[in-house]
Amino acid sequence: MNTLEALILKKTLYKEADYIVTFFTKELGKISGLARNAKNSKKRFGGRLELFNHLKVDIKQNDNKFNTINDVQIKRSYIGIMENLEAFMIASFVMEHVDFFSSENEQSEELFSETLKTLHEMESGEALLPKLHTFQLNSLKISGYEPDLESRDETTANFSISDGKIVDSLPKTDNNVYKFHLDIVRNPETMDIFLGKVANNIRVLTKYIEYHTEKQFKTAKFLEEINI
Repeated sequence: MNTLEALILKKTLYKEADYIVTFFTKELGKISGLARNAKNSKKRFGGRLELFNHLKVDIKQNDNKFNTINDVQIKRSYIGIMENLEAFMIASFVMEHVDFFSSENEQSEELFSETLKTLHEMESGEALLPKLHTFQLNSLKISGYEPDLESRDETTANFSISDGKIVDSLPKTDNNVYKFHLDIVRNPETMDIFLGKVANNIRVLTKYIEYHTEKQFKTAKFLEEINI
């Protein structure tokens, strides 16, 4: 049996009262397990198998069948995120990034620490978009997808999501090139002032991630609601 430090990526009802839970763990990366009767059990699981709970999980790894979740304890609950709709939407988007970038049984302690740090910062409900922008850039670097944002001194440049880098000109036939604001990347302390630029960069990085991972964000709909 392994005792793991974990965050929940997703939870799916299985049969009538069991849950299949996918965790992102500090020790083993992504791992899934079966929580038997978790829907009805208040003593073993009640209220603990929820998003944005930082957990300690006892899980038994089984060959050729579901891993078994035996016990779950809360290390920290990010209640502030659960009580703020915008924070909930953006933090859910963060966790989908983690799901994209993490692999089964592949440790990524650095990504785990970055995720916890971001959730901690988001709990206040303040300056959420700059925190998301910073998380995107840091998680891309950690995961080996870091875009090449090297440029001269332009405040705004053309970024090719297919090439993953700044390009000198805007090709007429390339629909994968978007304006990207480099000034706020160089001076992150100005992100709170230029939220429109932050929102633009988040949209572009989201397209970049989807292009290179060949996955579609389910929680990215909130981007359509950002009217800054």
